Amino acid sequence: MTEELLKEIRTSPEAQKAAILGIDVEKVIAEAQESDRWKKYSSPATRRSIIMSKLIPAKAAATGDPFDETLLVLGGSDRFQSNFPVSFIAMRKNKTFCMLTSFDGDAFKCPCKARVVGVSNQTEYGFRVEEGANYSEVVELTFDETQKILHKAALQTRDVQKLDALKETSKNEIAIIRGVISTVNGRDVWGPKSKETGKSQKVGILPVLSPDERTPAIMRPTMGIKIDGAGSGFEITGFFDQQHHGAPVIQIEDFSAICEDAMGEPKKEDQISYVRSGIAGRNIIIGMNVFKNQEYREKRYIEGTIHFIMEVNPTIVMSDTRETLQTGAPPGDTNTPAQSETPNVEALIAWCLPLSQDPEYVPVAKVRSTLEIGDEISDAMVREIIKRASQVYQDRTKTT
Repeated sequence: MTEELLKEIRTSPEAQKAAILGIDVEKVIAEAQESDRWKKYSSPATRRSIIMSKLIPAKAAATGDPFDETLLVLGGSDRFQSNFPVSFIAMRKNKTFCMLTSFDGDAFKCPCKARVVGVSNQTEYGFRVEEGANYSEVVELTFDETQKILHKAALQTRDVQKLDALKETSKNEIAIIRGVISTVNGRDVWGPKSKETGKSQKVGILPVLSPDERTPAIMRPTMGIKIDGAGSGFEITGFFDQQHHGAPVIQIEDFSAICEDAMGEPKKEDQISYVRSGIAGRNIIIGMNVFKNQEYREKRYIEGTIHFIMEVNPTIVMSDTRETLQTGAPPGDTNTPAQSETPNVEALIAWCLPLSQDPEYVPVAKVRSTLEIGDEISDAMVREIIKRASQVYQDRTKTT
């Protein structure tokens, strides 16, 4: 493994540039292997960054505003065949977001809380903590703890004004969005640019799992996850890109198994269909770096790179007043007891309250599976259940 890593480093563009600048690449490698840091860390990604930090010519010290905060670091992503550091998305205490970078894809065991000390800058690409920051006091979080933290910060498809406020440019902005998976799409592969037109054409799609560039390679998902717009006028898609050394965080219990099974399908389109059938209808929280927010033919398309995704655990009770409404009528509404509703309506409301999810946005198929509604009840009747549950849900949450 070490020899493969060193071979990769010796042939890298960074090593070639360093040699041109007169840096003795072999000496740097030898000294790195004798260092305490090299002996302490066995991760190939970490060992690579140790050497690369010596090969890349020293840059001027980062400038900006002093930064010292404890952040919720959610996950990191980069792009295949890139030489850029891994970008980690993080949430600050004021519920805004920032970007951290590191050449070590395993710098954090995400999701986690970490104290970050360095300098920061607000640019057209959002709030960014510059490279070279120091990380300490790292505390790994469970996904249930993470869900509680993200509960109020996440946008939903009904948050039209807030979604509209995301940048309408190609620049990046971090967003946490909660919703229901409507479909799964393939990740396109593009050919070289044409000399005549200067444009490239789609030549296919990636498989649902693609190798990254670690040594040895790790198979990671490559696909698009679309959130159900529920008639909001938004089409929201997060993409898993093929990774260099990044490691997007995924907490959907059977997602890896579904993807591995899908790889047994010879056609990539059938792989995507297999994954789609396995995860459509799931309630998720997704953390992504938005690179597109554009309106086209009276519809707004929001797209981003996935750094973090988790399936919402409906059994978690959130620490706000909405969750106290599950077991009875809302305060001041003693004339409308919960028992006055049909069992299916009441069950759907009880399921939606912990998620702060209006039943209106839950697909029919998901309602059927969640409430175990049999085929003897028509889709039209299920839609009536959803409609009534939405009315009651909105009445009960008006007091919050």
